[in-house]
Amino acid sequence: MDDLRIKNIIKNDGWMNLFSGLGTKADKKKSTVVVPNGFLTDAELELVYADDGLGARVIDLLPDDMMKQGWHYEFEDEKEGFEKYSKIYDKIFKDIRANDKISKALKWARLYGGGLILLGVYDGEKLDTPLNLNKIKSFENLKIIPRNNVMYGNLEFQMDVTKPRYGQVEYYQVSFYTGRQYEYQRVHYSRVIELHGVEIPSSDASIIPMEFRYWGISVMQRIQDRLKELGASFGSLANLFHELTIGKYKYKDLAEIMASKDGEKLVQNRLQAMDMMKSTFHSILMDIDEDFVRDTISFGGVSEVLYQFMMLTSASTGYPMTKLFGISPGGLNSTGDSDMYQYYDMVKAKQETELLPIIERLVHIISQWQKIPEPKIVFNPLEQMTEKEQAELEEKKARTEKLKQETYQGYIDMGIMSPEVVEELEYGETLKEIRQKVGESSEELPPVEEEK
Repeated sequence: MDDLRIKNIIKNDGWMNLFSGLGTKADKKKSTVVVPNGFLTDAELELVYADDGLGARVIDLLPDDMMKQGWHYEFEDEKEGFEKYSKIYDKIFKDIRANDKISKALKWARLYGGGLILLGVYDGEKLDTPLNLNKIKSFENLKIIPRNNVMYGNLEFQMDVTKPRYGQVEYYQVSFYTGRQYEYQRVHYSRVIELHGVEIPSSDASIIPMEFRYWGISVMQRIQDRLKELGASFGSLANLFHELTIGKYKYKDLAEIMASKDGEKLVQNRLQAMDMMKSTFHSILMDIDEDFVRDTISFGGVSEVLYQFMMLTSASTGYPMTKLFGISPGGLNSTGDSDMYQYYDMVKAKQETELLPIIERLVHIISQWQKIPEPKIVFNPLEQMTEKEQAELEEKKARTEKLKQETYQGYIDMGIMSPEVVEELEYGETLKEIRQKVGESSEELPPVEEEK
């Protein structure tokens, strides 16, 4: 009986104050709930990208930084002559404009919430057949297909549990804009690279449409309110500038004069006379019962409020203030360096998760086509030193080298080390390689016959 009574007790965990209403039904925060905000349509997304410079910057900035410093190739057991393979990859990437196409594909995926890269690899087969890497004749181009040109309702999923791609798409129904009309094609998965937007959890209880649960959502979806608030704030401020100063003129018996037959004309004549006198004498002559004052709007504190809106927008996008707005963060001795380090960490993570799979797929196709080794992709550092920083580094290295040589010379003078020991410590591995190469080349030379 006691156990049953204990189970029926309602347990509340939190603070409650009957006088202030905290924790009760009168608590205002109890009425704050999450409600659907509605998904931006493709037309709205395109308008934001076309008309809002800040919105376009949110889309473009991350892909541009992911691609900006590029990458290089590393081969296993790299030997002399492997650089020619790097040149082959670089040339083909240049021919198909891979850097530009990949950058655009990443941007469109962020804008629309997903898309495809159609591989313009010609193997003599149709688009709805698997790509045959052994029959590649040419690699012509890359074609970007936004999510809204891929018909989600016509996606063909692999439903055989015994197949490796169970639950994944086997065929895509896509539309190409050719000339003045759209052409529809059924494309095999091996001929495309799939890109996703901001991925969201998927469950049976979700009210999010299935298309977005598969592809992901646009990055604009999460920041639309922040962009609206920031745009409205600056727009309201611009309107206030038109009313920066307002003149107020007190006119005796104004209501009676305006009610008379020629009252409106009399008031206009009076105001025109005042403007003429003000322009001529820089003064205003008024009757003893008249008065003129000018009110000026104060903008004190407005910049701080706008800055807070900008900080909130910056936090919503994941970009630091220095990147998104080109301004330094507030605070004593604040330089924004820590924000940039965190941002570069985010860019590196995105390179590994989003950019690397695309490049590896292209490199694999080129490797099979050209019958050359497949390299490892290594992204170049994002932080590039300035000329001043480079000069300071070189100077520091020179001082370090000089100090080391002076130390070695001191050891030699004191008899602690011999020149041979110093040579072995400093250039041991290099000397071994040189001696090995000299030995190999001497073995290849024919023996010299002695003169009789």
